[in-house]
Amino acid sequence: MEFDRFKLYWRVTSRLAVTVLFAVFLVIMAVLVNSEWLDGYHIFGFPLSVFIVGQVVVLGAIASMFWFIGAQDGVDNGFGANEEL
Repeated sequence: MEFDRFKLYWRVTSRLAVTVLFAVFLVIMAVLVNSEWLDGYHIFGFPLSVFIVGQVVVLGAIASMFWFIGAQDGVDNGFGANEEL
């Protein structure tokens, strides 16, 4: 019984991780695919695509990591695998 519970926990955890990574990948690909169109606009003298890749995507990836940590904490609490300090 415990092994089945562990398999379900691992399935939920891996699905969450793959979803977050896929979302970050989609945002990066959207910027790359539309980079020629985005280069027509400038922010602080830089093309918009360079600005987005250099600033927004990096900060968005960091924010998605924090979101993942919170969501994983919820999964851990749901399965009783939380770490109380």
